[in-house]
Amino acid sequence: MYSSKLSTTTLAATDLEPSSWKTENGNKTIVKVLIVEDDAPMRELIKRVIGDLVDSFCECSDGRDALALYEKHRPAWVLMDIRMEHVDGLTATQQIMRTWPSARVLVVTTYADEDLREAARRAGACGYISKENLLEIRKWLVTQA
Repeated sequence: MYSSKLSTTTLAATDLEPSSWKTENGNKTIVKVLIVEDDAPMRELIKRVIGDLVDSFCECSDGRDALALYEKHRPAWVLMDIRMEHVDGLTATQQIMRTWPSARVLVVTTYADEDLREAARRAGACGYISKENLLEIRKWLVTQA
């Protein structure tokens, strides 16, 4: 499912809390997230926003390292920036999706360009989130778990 908008389903405040995020047998879901972002302060901010929902993070500053880190850690989610120095996020998303079609990649970017949004969808991203609304990442992690 690809969406730039939040679901029309209303979430209770407790739905965004880690204590409500359980597997069928009642255990907490173990979540690993790969952050691919060239701005270190932004990586730290993302970790603070979703840290209570995530068991572990792996991170890199360029798309060229994303495929190797995905292979090594097999995260539940990839949070992918678009514009990076060596390999952009769209190319990295295509590489991950080609190798692991069930991977879940969310593009997290400052660009609100419709052409980039469409390119992200074609690359295999399941969502497109503005860096101005990082709380939306929490909703994706909880509702798409």
